[in-house]
Amino acid sequence: MYHQIVHRPLIPILASYLTGILTGSYFSVSSFIVLVLAIMVFIFLSSNLIFRKKSTALISMAVLAGFLGMFAMSTILTEHRVPHHIEHYVTGKKVVLEGTLYKTPEVKFDRTRLYLNIEKMAEGDTIVPVTGKMLLTIKEKSTSFSLGDSVRFLAKIRLPRNFNNPGGFDYQRYLALKGIRVIASLPNESSIVKTKQRSPHFLFALLEKYRNTIRNFLAAHLPAPEQAIANALILGEKGGIPENVRRLFATTGVAHVLAISGLHIGIIALVSFGLIKNLLKCFTWTMLASDISKVAALITLLPVTAYCFIANSQIATVRATIMVITYLISIIVDRRNDLWNTLSLAALLILTVSPSSLFDISFQLSFISVIAIISISPPCASFLYRHTHGPLTPKPAWWKSALRRIVLFFIITTAAMIGTAPLVAFYFNQLSPWGLLSNIIIIPLVGFLVVPLGLLTALISLLYQPLAIWGTHLMQTLLALALNVVQFFAALPYAVYRTTTPTLLEIILFYAGIVFLLQLKKSKMARGILAFITVALIADQAFWHYQVRLNPLLRITAIDVGQGEATLVQFPYGKTMLIDGGGFSKSTFDIGEKVVAPVLWKKKIKNLDLVVLTHPHPDHLNGIVSVVKNFKVNEVWTNGEHTVSEVFEELEGIIAEKGISTLVVSSAQTNREMGGVTLEVLHPPPAAVHKSHQPSHTLINNHSLVIRLTYRNVSILFTGDICEAAERDLLKNPSHLKSTILKVPHHGSKTSSSLPFLKAVDPSIAMLSVGYNNLFRLPNVAILKRYLSQGCKLLRTDRDGAISVETDGSAIRIETFLK
Repeated sequence: MYHQIVHRPLIPILASYLTGILTGSYFSVSSFIVLVLAIMVFIFLSSNLIFRKKSTALISMAVLAGFLGMFAMSTILTEHRVPHHIEHYVTGKKVVLEGTLYKTPEVKFDRTRLYLNIEKMAEGDTIVPVTGKMLLTIKEKSTSFSLGDSVRFLAKIRLPRNFNNPGGFDYQRYLALKGIRVIASLPNESSIVKTKQRSPHFLFALLEKYRNTIRNFLAAHLPAPEQAIANALILGEKGGIPENVRRLFATTGVAHVLAISGLHIGIIALVSFGLIKNLLKCFTWTMLASDISKVAALITLLPVTAYCFIANSQIATVRATIMVITYLISIIVDRRNDLWNTLSLAALLILTVSPSSLFDISFQLSFISVIAIISISPPCASFLYRHTHGPLTPKPAWWKSALRRIVLFFIITTAAMIGTAPLVAFYFNQLSPWGLLSNIIIIPLVGFLVVPLGLLTALISLLYQPLAIWGTHLMQTLLALALNVVQFFAALPYAVYRTTTPTLLEIILFYAGIVFLLQLKKSKMARGILAFITVALIADQAFWHYQVRLNPLLRITAIDVGQGEATLVQFPYGKTMLIDGGGFSKSTFDIGEKVVAPVLWKKKIKNLDLVVLTHPHPDHLNGIVSVVKNFKVNEVWTNGEHTVSEVFEELEGIIAEKGISTLVVSSAQTNREMGGVTLEVLHPPPAAVHKSHQPSHTLINNHSLVIRLTYRNVSILFTGDICEAAERDLLKNPSHLKSTILKVPHHGSKTSSSLPFLKAVDPSIAMLSVGYNNLFRLPNVAILKRYLSQGCKLLRTDRDGAISVETDGSAIRIETFLK
């Protein structure tokens, strides 16, 4: 063991550095103290090197790496504490700001993101020097800005906000790890004045001119969507790929081929290395004078680096380039067989430049896939080389060599998919059952044919366009074939399998199981550990089976969906119900896919027995579409109201396509029991539903479904967006209103929560779904005072995050996400 550590010193150093990064990112650590400790360790290390104490020196280097990782992360996460940081000037008012783009803008179909170093702020008539990074979003596609441009604009500075739910994406932390503490948005690019345009170095100007020529050439000779895919593969510009095409690639598990990553850089390196090496073999003097593998590796550095620059040197592309260059260098210095040290060096280089890369999904997937390939592939592929003895062994027939390569590619692809499966499930909650087959076809087709052909065509287009046009014709054919293959796999049954979110324990047990399974023949201890892992996994599954199917508690979660409403109800013994799904009007943000579904997946819920749409307004309706699409839903309840909108029509189409039972309910609905809980529909009355015309906004609110759940001595009243008129109707039968918990009507609007209604309900707890600093200025202050005067415990999603209530029908336990 000691010999292996000394032989591969980068592995313990990397492990310590990773530990330092994780420690510094999750715990508040004083940068000064860490720096002092690092200096002390460095002095100790120097003395060990002087006296040649190798083992102590290696330990010291590892400890030093840990402190440096901790220092790097604590510096990133505490830089906003300096005076004059832009974060200190968040006042809710619009201010004039000046800054410089420190990163290439991200251009999408419907928005553009500018990453700015803010330098000045106008405070009245005074110019104040400020510092700090900002993410500025323009709500339209814009190509007017470039890296290095200086801009001035008027905007309201905001702190990033999360949807504070279990299983939710931590947007604040995501930006903080990039050093961004404030955000702002503008309606269009005309709201920004460019004060200084970048004057790029002539090499960068030449490169951009070359990129423009390629872009224009592809636009002129390739149709959509082939042109958009070609731009992504050659220039690294994914913004033009239509959403339906992205979805097809994601569904079939080949979305990674659309983003320039280690796969593409590796293929370019492999093709270049092979061509150069075979070319060098043609000359006897090159074979006698040098090691052609080293020469080929050295020359291959050029096309790999060139591809990185042509692809706009995006962060993921640069990381991939560093990984491939590191491996090429290992060939040059005779360390090509020591893949673990090479991989450790690549990781150290990337994380030294950008420590926060550790938390990027692309970084994690890239390294896990490589680790899986070099761990799983060799033992699984050993049978392919069982009869290969030495240089005098006759070469196998061409078809045997071809078959061997196909089988080897199959094994490598399988290894990569196994290695990345837990992370894909964790981040994307999906697995592609047909992904192995689709990857086996798409990777060679796109990676080994389209990408090299595209780069060659781009080069020829600068020299002789008529010849390059033939290249685009062939590219179009290949890309059309790739699209047809993707469409074929996407149309197959179970093309995508949506999975619940694995816990950290489950991910650790999965990887530990793979490690010890590979050691089964080498270590006697591996059997015992594998048995323990198996028992632990069975116990884990038993625990979640109890939580989801056998738990006797009634559990309610008011999900934080911003200015909207969505509530999950988990009945005793496994039945589930979702009341509304949240949503934003005139926004492409899918609240169902990005906010509501992750809460369900985090709670290991894959099926919904009942989905209730209280009324078809966007803030209640829009999120339901993705939920009905991604989950098995047994039944949908509505109040019968129809609305003219694409979202409502899409929901109706999905319900019809999946054959989901739909029921229009009213106060005439017979009470239903689920897990010992009684469901009563109290409103609207049967005659209130209007289908013959488009009702007014207020009328739709007043037709909201009002549902009361009763579990032994505890009752919960869900009220949708009813207003005073509906409350008066409900007061005609006040005995049905009294409830322990009230979901506050209409987000705390002054048009609802009338005093007679509130007295009739007489709740002990009131749950309010409302967006932080929303445009409607909800909840109304007078309404809040009304609830407090009634002695209610008032909980709000904008301040408390998701609100969780558990009851056995007698005692009530409340927990909020933000504590």
